[in-house]
Amino acid sequence: MAAKIGVKFVSKKISKIRWQPETFQNETDIFATGSWDNNVNKIEVWSIPKLSHTEEAIEPEQLCGCDHIGDVTELKFVGANRLLASSSTGSVSMYHLQTRSNTLAVDQSWEKLHTLSGKGCTCTSVVVNGSDIITTGEDGSIKVLRMGQQKPVRSMDGADSCCINAAVQVKNHEIVTTNSRGQLKQWDLRQPDNKPVSIFLLTGEQTGLVSVDRHPSQAHVVAAGGEDGFLNIWDLRQQKYPATLFTAHDGPVWDVCFHQPSPDHLFTCSNDGSLLHWDNSSASLHSTSILASHGIPDHPPQTERASVSCSWLSGEIGQPDVQTDSLLPPSTMSINSLDILGQNIVCGTDGESVYFLYGINTR
Repeated sequence: MAAKIGVKFVSKKISKIRWQPETFQNETDIFATGSWDNNVNKIEVWSIPKLSHTEEAIEPEQLCGCDHIGDVTELKFVGANRLLASSSTGSVSMYHLQTRSNTLAVDQSWEKLHTLSGKGCTCTSVVVNGSDIITTGEDGSIKVLRMGQQKPVRSMDGADSCCINAAVQVKNHEIVTTNSRGQLKQWDLRQPDNKPVSIFLLTGEQTGLVSVDRHPSQAHVVAAGGEDGFLNIWDLRQQKYPATLFTAHDGPVWDVCFHQPSPDHLFTCSNDGSLLHWDNSSASLHSTSILASHGIPDHPPQTERASVSCSWLSGEIGQPDVQTDSLLPPSTMSINSLDILGQNIVCGTDGESVYFLYGINTR
């Protein structure tokens, strides 16, 4: 059965969209949106009634919202009632969502965490590790914040020599970042210096990597979206270069997201206006030398490598065993962000609209 598709015109370009973590008490699905490139940017929280198998998609209702200074560059729920937002001004704010009164108010702000030449620059990503908040920036720095404390507990200034575009937690106190030179770097924040523990390379072309996610059950498997439209899969245990490259989009891959319960399914969205579903559940595990044609050295034969237990680590370019479906009609407007909750997807676009899809098949 095809997914049910709904659309809501919100009169704002949407840069980020995130589901609220589900609770047993929820009778509705709640998500938050952040805007960019508007005269006044906003963070807004929306509610959609849960659907039965027979109902058509229902338009979401806005619960609350508030103005946001600068473009919203990341949104991250902390539990069900707090929401982190990062800004193009270099700041991060934590909002308290009161669902009974439908209000959204700032709990705490950290101003100008990231700067260039004394002026605030974009805070590009936010990672939550317990009570700590890790931010990355256009200035190449990594900051570690602690909820309730005003100043960073650690500032890794100059950690990278270029813009850090995205970050994801892979283990407790360990993150992976992507940068504008096509590098993926692994950091252990317990180490006293400002150096990564590992550096992984894309190719010699220095094509930027703009998005990243980790496999939900195998932390050594990381997917990153490139400015060139490629989807790149790394094995952090053993390989300097990607284990697999997929030809994905005709523009930058703004968001990449593994499906949490069914990680053989992955979703990407792009500047080319497409939202793709990657189904790798029937992929065979084999290795070829085709990576060399993309400027990446051959890997050792499969028998000489550590055993591969993840179907995403095929060692190929293209998607011979991966089914790829486009989930939305073609559009010229960029799809900037997506998120998944169970079988439901939301995504935000430059067309000032939010799409919501129910009943995505991940079985």
